[in-house]
Amino acid sequence: AISEVCLAIQHGTEMSQDLVQKHSIDFMPHQLRPLSLFQGDAGREGLLIADEVGTGKTYAAGLILHNGLMEGKIRRALVMCPKSIEGKWHSTLSREFRIKCSTVSSGRRLLSWLEGDTNGVDVLVSSFDKARATLEDGTAIIDKMEEILREGRASEIDLVIFDEVHRVIGRSEGTLRRRLAQLISLCSSSRVGLTATPVWSDASDIREISEILRPLVASNSDIDSMISQQSRFTVAVNSLKQENPDDRDLQEA
Repeated sequence: AISEVCLAIQHGTEMSQDLVQKHSIDFMPHQLRPLSLFQGDAGREGLLIADEVGTGKTYAAGLILHNGLMEGKIRRALVMCPKSIEGKWHSTLSREFRIKCSTVSSGRRLLSWLEGDTNGVDVLVSSFDKARATLEDGTAIIDKMEEILREGRASEIDLVIFDEVHRVIGRSEGTLRRRLAQLISLCSSSRVGLTATPVWSDASDIREISEILRPLVASNSDIDSMISQQSRFTVAVNSLKQENPDDRDLQEA
């Protein structure tokens, strides 16, 4: 813990006692790669961790958050996930990484946090479905959130982590989950998506995920061309791994 206190002092940050304590995880080499990618300019804007189930995506994302908090690069962060794993995320961040965090109790609580009322907690865990709630006057929470974003009253988020990001892409922009994901994404300066199934329905899922994780870049990019190029690259790599590569695959790639 002493080395991390020195790191905080070196970067001129004022860290709370909760954040200064070191995480207690022994990381596998592949879990460190997302942090190194994220620290690059392109990765910090938006990063997709699409490893298989059980490979430690949660710990990889937790390390990105922990490192950012320790270096003072991240102050406010939000984890969006299915309701069934809210508790898992809270437990992992608080027990394994010693990060002070809270689970969002209601849509109204998430709304007030977005407006800057942290109530002493800068790291929140929330389910995708908090936008379903309504205010006392009947106004939908998601409509109110979009209003504060349009009016510039949303407080900036330094990092948002979308766990099971494929569950928020929807099939249209009108779905509540998709609307909430896009709103949170625009409020945040960096985004990390986690999924074991980046292609859930068809190849267009990658395009939809890109629009959430890198909204400004995706809108000015030819995602279909990128997917096509990556597909040819994958075919070539898989062919070269074989004892007797198929020349046709290499020629087509």
